Amino acid sequence: MYCSGIMTLFNGPSKSCLRRTIAAGRDALTPRQIEQQSARLHLRVLELNAESWFIYVSTGSEVSTHALIRLLLHRGQRVSVPRIVGPGCLEAHRIERFEQLVPGRFGILEPPDDWLEPAPDLCLLPCLAVTMAGSRLGHGGGYYDRYLARHPAVRPVALAFDNQILDSLPTESHDRAMDLVVTPTQTFRCLQ
Repeated sequence: MYCSGIMTLFNGPSKSCLRRTIAAGRDALTPRQIEQQSARLHLRVLELNAESWFIYVSTGSEVSTHALIRLLLHRGQRVSVPRIVGPGCLEAHRIERFEQLVPGRFGILEPPDDWLEPAPDLCLLPCLAVTMAGSRLGHGGGYYDRYLARHPAVRPVALAFDNQILDSLPTESHDRAMDLVVTPTQTFRCLQ
């Protein structure tokens, strides 16, 4: 596992220190590696049973979701993506075509209109790292934790490369544990 023992290395690091270290490892992947590993991960995601999907729109070295979103839309699935609607707040907004998306806050593609999806089945989240127990280290804005707190019936699923699985992560009381983690080589139910 990537960064196994990273907690010892930093002697109880802050989340921001962990984010920098782990992001540097993920950023070392080439665009070709990201696309190849993401394509394998998509096959695993498609095995999940969902009527409606809430999927982050990838950026940078995150697990790529653009092709997955397009594929689900092509199959006639209900797909929503995040739209920032206020300070620290995002909501799931349904789309019919990937081409609807426009650059939003932070330059991340989002839908331009207000077509809210009230209760998606699954929320596919980005992460910098995740554990087998379902602890997730995000980018630090808390957007998804607040969304999931408002929508407790939505099942959170972290998408990660295999090198983003760690033995442990620091957590706080507001951090929502993942139900599932999907990587290019495995899908596992978290050991909460």
